[in-house]
Amino acid sequence: MKTIDLLFFLLVVCTGYANSGTMPEKKSLALNILVFSPHPDDDVIGCGGSIAKHIKSGHNVTAVYMTSGTACPSRYSPEELGIVREKEATDAADILGVQNLIFLRYPDGGLAYSPEVIAMLEGLIKQTKPDKIYIPHKNDSHKDHKMTYQLVCQALASILQKSLEEWKQPIVLCYEVWTPLQYVSHKENITDYMPLKIAALQKHASQIELVRFDKAVKALNRYRGIMKECGRYCECFELLKWSLLKKTHAAKIHLHTPDHNLDTEAVTTESFVVTP
Repeated sequence: MKTIDLLFFLLVVCTGYANSGTMPEKKSLALNILVFSPHPDDDVIGCGGSIAKHIKSGHNVTAVYMTSGTACPSRYSPEELGIVREKEATDAADILGVQNLIFLRYPDGGLAYSPEVIAMLEGLIKQTKPDKIYIPHKNDSHKDHKMTYQLVCQALASILQKSLEEWKQPIVLCYEVWTPLQYVSHKENITDYMPLKIAALQKHASQIELVRFDKAVKALNRYRGIMKECGRYCECFELLKWSLLKKTHAAKIHLHTPDHNLDTEAVTTESFVVTP
């Protein structure tokens, strides 16, 4: 018997379990969960069921939207679309139970590396102290998804390199949106949370009218459930290896994309748009 289990057993006995016949429940610690979403709706598509599951478990979830998705085809102007999509993200978050939303408003289709962006992401990660981070996987075909993966990895690698004191390394799970994962190292049964996920995704009406993402992801999660034998509906992830992050920093990968330069003048702590 492990020490922690023995202590728990002794505590139970001393508090009258033997007389009452009722085993007190162990309370799970509230974890800090940080979700990076290239656009509003990617978080729901990729890990909406897992997010709802975290909320049900009493965890603190923060969603960070890298862009406001203003470049997609729409009857709205880019400025109007940004407002619409942020409202959709807020409504979807309400359904899942997420209260902490951060809109960075970087240019849609133009995410790019800069020292300022990396510093911004480092600050967010240090501030939230996440136990678990969700990001798109590295082989997603959408350039903003791929860049989100690269930027967050670079920020994590930088924190790892700079940390003088012991730093608790969060679990990093990479989700699938446009391109299904080829290698799956973590699976999550979301059967009980699938209705919430679909309801949240349907709040993104501006996107559903273009592509039926709700039907697509329901089919994907059903396929994953069958093939991975993980409930009726399942979300799959690739676990990021910290050894890869160490190599990322050692190789000094700066992720330059000259065709999409980010306006770094706007990248300050004041550019955080937080929804309480």
